[in-house]
Amino acid sequence: MIDSKKRRFHMFKFNPISRKSIDLNPRKFFFYKMKKDPVYNSFLLEKIISVFSKHGRKSAVRKVFYKIFLTDKYDYNIQTLYSVIGDLRPLYINVPVRMANRYYYAPIRASPMRSTMRAIRFFKMAVLSNKHEKNLEGKILAELENTFEFLGYVNSFYHDYVTMSENNKYLAHFRKRRII
Repeated sequence: MIDSKKRRFHMFKFNPISRKSIDLNPRKFFFYKMKKDPVYNSFLLEKIISVFSKHGRKSAVRKVFYKIFLTDKYDYNIQTLYSVIGDLRPLYINVPVRMANRYYYAPIRASPMRSTMRAIRFFKMAVLSNKHEKNLEGKILAELENTFEFLGYVNSFYHDYVTMSENNKYLAHFRKRRII
């Protein structure tokens, strides 16, 4: 009813050509919507900081990451974070599929953006699951040390996700399209 009134009084007109041009706009991709980190000029670090922050308080989390990467006390830099996130990127995204009255997860090929967001989630879950360290800085450092110091280290959240997608390969025909 509201739409018909708006159309009647010419408040807006539906034009499928203009809608198509909006969809082809490059600003719809994720890195145009995200802010950059002021020090490293990085979209990825800003996304990780926003994922770790609670209630929009990014300054404390930003200080923790800068303390880890900018001081000479630790041997880690921004490239180590890039390599950790790059190693945690899954090739497939598990999408729920309904067959009769049951739900399964069908693996479909993931876009770089979706797999990067999933890798950030795996990193966050592994950091926050550490119960031995008291503060966020210690938890992040412990995760980075576990990643680079031990050769047999596997992120359990990543491992469970990848094994689920490998076990459900037979369901891949239910979803053919790629997730953006």
